[in-house]
Amino acid sequence: MSSPNAAAHTISQRNKMAMMYGLILGLIYIVVISLANMTVNTLFLFSLLRFAGYMGYLVILGFMLARIRKANGGYIELREVFGTAFIILVIAGGLSHIYQDVYVYMIDPGYIEKLLKATKESWGTGRIPDQKIAEMIAEMKKSVAFNLGNTMLGFFSNIFIDCLFGLVVCLIIKKKRPPIENHSVGQSM
Repeated sequence: MSSPNAAAHTISQRNKMAMMYGLILGLIYIVVISLANMTVNTLFLFSLLRFAGYMGYLVILGFMLARIRKANGGYIELREVFGTAFIILVIAGGLSHIYQDVYVYMIDPGYIEKLLKATKESWGTGRIPDQKIAEMIAEMKKSVAFNLGNTMLGFFSNIFIDCLFGLVVCLIIKKKRPPIENHSVGQSM
């Protein structure tokens, strides 16, 4: 049986790794977001890069959690791996969310207009009436104006979604320790 100090040390080490991996994953995702944002004029490519980037985000999360499991002796319970994933996702999500806001409002102030224009062009090729497109674009313009409440709601919504997908990754990564079998010497079966 391990001592409470050993367990606390393991938790501390796991949390340190999670924080470091959160920073790394956040920086990687910032690069992906930047690349995708450069293609905003082509909505299909933009969407494809964002989707592929998010799938890569989850794969990298899986590799990071597998390394944490390995550092934990090759075993990790679901609650432990999910707690670790939560730390990683909050840090990475926070970094990428802040970066996206900085990008949209400071680095490329015309980003929203480019996105709206590409969206309008994309919808224009379908069977949506012009009046309906105009209404939807007007609603989108209202929703993208900076508002601290909406920004916080967006952040927490993203973290919630990340945690749902992260839970799936955690279910794949978890590995229970095998039960210790107690056999008495000399007993027959």
